[in-house]
Amino acid sequence: MSNFESVVREWREAPFPRGSAIDALDEAHADLALYDTWVAESVMPYIDRGIWEPAVPDVLGALDEFTRQVDELRATGTEDLDAASGYLAYAKLLRAVYVAFVQEGRRP
Repeated sequence: MSNFESVVREWREAPFPRGSAIDALDEAHADLALYDTWVAESVMPYIDRGIWEPAVPDVLGALDEFTRQVDELRATGTEDLDAASGYLAYAKLLRAVYVAFVQEGRRP
Protein backbone atom coordinates (compact mmCIF):
# COMPACT_ATOMS: atom_id res chain seq x y z
CA MET A 1 0.00 0.00 0.00
CA SER A 2 1.38 3.41 -0.96
CA ASN A 3 1.72 6.31 1.47
CA PHE A 4 -1.11 8.05 -0.38
CA GLU A 5 -3.45 5.09 0.03
CA SER A 6 -2.47 4.72 3.67
CA VAL A 7 -3.12 8.33 4.68
CA VAL A 8 -6.35 8.46 2.68
CA ARG A 9 -7.59 5.34 4.47
CA GLU A 10 -6.67 6.87 7.84
CA TRP A 11 -8.47 10.13 6.93
CA ARG A 12 -11.60 8.36 5.71
CA GLU A 13 -11.77 6.29 8.89
CA ALA A 14 -11.11 9.22 11.24
CA PRO A 15 -14.17 10.81 12.86
CA PHE A 16 -14.53 14.52 12.27
CA PRO A 17 -13.84 16.36 15.55
CA ARG A 18 -16.76 17.55 17.65
CA GLY A 19 -17.71 21.21 17.89
CA SER A 20 -17.09 23.47 20.85
CA ALA A 21 -19.23 25.80 22.94
CA ILE A 22 -16.34 28.29 22.96
CA ASP A 23 -16.87 30.78 20.12
CA ALA A 24 -13.25 31.00 18.95
CA LEU A 25 -12.95 27.22 18.85
CA ASP A 26 -16.33 26.85 17.19
CA GLU A 27 -15.12 29.20 14.44
CA ALA A 28 -11.98 27.07 14.11
CA HIS A 29 -14.21 24.01 13.84
CA ALA A 30 -16.09 25.63 10.94
CA ASP A 31 -12.78 26.46 9.23
CA LEU A 32 -11.64 22.87 9.67
CA ALA A 33 -14.84 21.66 7.99
CA LEU A 34 -14.09 23.95 5.04
CA TYR A 35 -10.54 22.62 4.73
CA ASP A 36 -11.84 19.07 4.92
CA THR A 37 -14.12 19.90 1.99
CA TRP A 38 -11.24 21.34 -0.03
CA VAL A 39 -9.22 18.18 0.51
CA ALA A 40 -12.17 15.93 -0.32
CA GLU A 41 -13.00 17.85 -3.49
CA SER A 42 -9.45 17.30 -4.72
CA VAL A 43 -8.70 13.80 -3.47
CA MET A 44 -11.97 11.98 -4.10
CA PRO A 45 -12.14 12.62 -7.88
CA TYR A 46 -8.59 11.32 -8.09
CA ILE A 47 -9.46 8.17 -6.15
CA ASP A 48 -12.75 7.58 -7.97
CA ARG A 49 -11.89 8.61 -11.54
CA GLY A 50 -8.15 9.30 -11.71
CA ILE A 51 -8.73 13.05 -12.10
CA TRP A 52 -5.84 14.88 -10.46
CA GLU A 53 -6.80 18.49 -9.92
CA PRO A 54 -5.42 20.33 -6.88
CA ALA A 55 -7.68 22.78 -5.08
CA VAL A 56 -7.56 26.42 -6.11
CA PRO A 57 -7.27 27.74 -2.54
CA ASP A 58 -3.91 27.32 -0.86
CA VAL A 59 -4.85 24.27 1.20
CA LEU A 60 -1.46 23.85 2.86
CA GLY A 61 -1.16 27.56 3.65
CA ALA A 62 -4.66 27.58 5.16
CA LEU A 63 -3.87 24.51 7.28
CA ASP A 64 -0.62 26.08 8.46
CA GLU A 65 -2.44 29.27 9.47
CA PHE A 66 -5.18 27.23 11.13
CA THR A 67 -2.59 25.32 13.16
CA ARG A 68 -0.95 28.57 14.24
CA GLN A 69 -4.29 30.05 15.34
CA VAL A 70 -5.40 26.98 17.28
CA ASP A 71 -1.97 26.75 18.91
CA GLU A 72 -2.42 30.37 20.03
CA LEU A 73 -5.84 29.55 21.49
CA ARG A 74 -4.31 26.67 23.41
CA ALA A 75 -1.49 28.90 24.66
CA THR A 76 -3.99 31.44 25.99
CA GLY A 77 -5.52 28.72 28.12
CA THR A 78 -8.67 27.81 26.24
CA GLU A 79 -11.03 25.83 28.45
CA ASP A 80 -11.60 23.18 25.80
CA LEU A 81 -8.13 21.73 25.30
CA ASP A 82 -9.53 18.40 24.14
CA ALA A 83 -11.37 20.04 21.25
CA ALA A 84 -8.34 22.15 20.31
CA SER A 85 -6.11 19.07 20.35
CA GLY A 86 -8.61 17.18 18.21
CA TYR A 87 -8.70 20.00 15.68
CA LEU A 88 -4.92 20.07 15.46
CA ALA A 89 -4.70 16.31 15.02
CA TYR A 90 -7.31 16.37 12.25
CA ALA A 91 -5.59 19.31 10.54
CA LYS A 92 -2.33 17.35 10.63
CA LEU A 93 -4.10 14.42 9.00
CA LEU A 94 -5.60 16.67 6.31
CA ARG A 95 -2.14 18.07 5.64
CA ALA A 96 -0.68 14.57 5.26
CA VAL A 97 -3.45 13.57 2.84
CA TYR A 98 -3.07 16.68 0.72
CA VAL A 99 0.74 16.48 0.60
CA ALA A 100 0.49 12.82 -0.45
CA PHE A 101 -2.11 13.77 -3.07
CA VAL A 102 0.15 16.46 -4.54
CA GLN A 103 3.11 14.07 -4.58
CA GLU A 104 0.98 11.37 -6.17
CA GLY A 105 0.02 13.68 -9.02
CA ARG A 106 3.60 14.72 -9.67
CA ARG A 107 4.85 11.17 -10.09
CA PRO A 108 6.00 10.37 -13.64
